[in-house]
Amino acid sequence: MKKTCSIAECSFPVHGRGYCCKHYLAFRRNGDPLIEVRRRKGTFTISSNGYRKVTVHGKQVLEHRYVMEQHLGRNLSHDEVVHHKNGIKTDNRIENLEIVGSNALHHHLYHGVFFDGKTKECSHCHDIKPLDCFYASKIGTTMLTSWCKSCYAEASRSRYSRRNGSQNISV
Repeated sequence: MKKTCSIAECSFPVHGRGYCCKHYLAFRRNGDPLIEVRRRKGTFTISSNGYRKVTVHGKQVLEHRYVMEQHLGRNLSHDEVVHHKNGIKTDNRIENLEIVGSNALHHHLYHGVFFDGKTKECSHCHDIKPLDCFYASKIGTTMLTSWCKSCYAEASRSRYSRRNGSQNISV
């Protein structure tokens, strides 16, 4: 006898984790098999560096810049930088966006990269460390994570121990 999906009133065969293919994909996508979120085809795409792009008058534009332009009622100049306050590149609500400085240098300073271009402040421990103490957030780019490698390692260890219920026991 074949097993069926564990969702009530669904009689399709099990694909993974006790769910049918449809509910399993919803679980993988959203963390909940009952959430079915679908976007309309062509509403947006994600650029190679993680920003949402929308089509406006037949032209692809970065959504965060478009939202800021609509809010200000004017076009942004090419050297104006729109910053995501919470660091999530796809969260383009106006309350999450701000213009920081008039060029990329101001934006780097905003993220804690200092004038010498060799040091940065960790936003977790607030120590000023060389840039090689930070992970690159995307391979092949100069974007760096906001936490240093040691803070990431410490956070990973504590997440792992909380998840597995283990205690740090020193011998």
